[in-house]
Amino acid sequence: MNIDDYVIIAPQKKHPDVVFFNTRQGSIQINTNIDHVERFITDDNYISDTAKGNIIGSVSIICKPGLFKNEVNQYADGQFIKKEDLIYSVGVENTIFCNEESNLLINHYPVCNLLYFNTNHNYALCVIPSEDVAGFLAKMAIKRLSANYNYRTKAYFSLHASCVTYLDMAFVFIAGGRAGKTTSYLNLVSDRYFPMNDDVLFWKCEQDDITIDSIPLKVNIRENSLRYLRFPLDLTICNKGFDNELYVSTDKLFNKTISSPSKLKAIFIPEINHKITTIKRINSKDYLKRILRSCMTHDQLTLDENFVESFNRLMKYSIYKIEISDDAEEFLTCFNAFVNTVSI
Repeated sequence: MNIDDYVIIAPQKKHPDVVFFNTRQGSIQINTNIDHVERFITDDNYISDTAKGNIIGSVSIICKPGLFKNEVNQYADGQFIKKEDLIYSVGVENTIFCNEESNLLINHYPVCNLLYFNTNHNYALCVIPSEDVAGFLAKMAIKRLSANYNYRTKAYFSLHASCVTYLDMAFVFIAGGRAGKTTSYLNLVSDRYFPMNDDVLFWKCEQDDITIDSIPLKVNIRENSLRYLRFPLDLTICNKGFDNELYVSTDKLFNKTISSPSKLKAIFIPEINHKITTIKRINSKDYLKRILRSCMTHDQLTLDENFVESFNRLMKYSIYKIEISDDAEEFLTCFNAFVNTVSI
């Protein structure tokens, strides 16, 4: 008998590395077999070998090449694929199995992966075919764990939006992908504003105000969006991930740490590709569905009395449409002039 002729079927025991992502709300335990996966998630000063507070959630990020027939499938965001497309396999479709406590997602398009979330235990599992998608899915899991914890224990709702602060005032940008949310965020932080987050926020009604908070995640920006920045991005301090996305640290780039919790001042709906940058007050009712969807992106939302009352208060804030030109300096000048008027 030649042992080299056989495959070992019995599971081989392996121990993942363990680090902790430390946020204001508590620590998230990260279990992984990927070297320094935290480079896609946050800065080193938020990572430690031991928890710096209560452990509020746990995520396992496991890279297992060969688990899927096709490792990575790429196509444009929101694009339908034809059955004769080479990336499609007959009968292979994205599937979700769910109940009140947990859900399991098996994805084949556009990234092959397995995602499991348990809301009661605030645990997530990501199984991926290659390391380049680790940041994309790890950040997704961490945002959901943070949103679930903040909602269940602190009564904070989540929001798919970016936010910068100035003089304890929070300015929030609500938009989907490719709408200028991240580039506007980085351009503002390069000036006098401080970073909160470019993708996930937590908000809560407190007395007469709404408080905005977040976690210190790195910024994701596509390489083809770099031309919209008002400054040259030092690529040596970035990490490159899936779909040509760069993971950028505002700590290293601007020497600015995450802003402290701040009071909401105004909400903006950004729109790019305009000739000049303008800011106009709009009727909040026209964007009610968009804002409601942004409250449901990072967590399973319960539409109870508390949320309805809070959402009504959110919709009473001033909402502006900001039409953004390709001229980053003009955008900054226009936004600064607006902030100067509202901060008087």
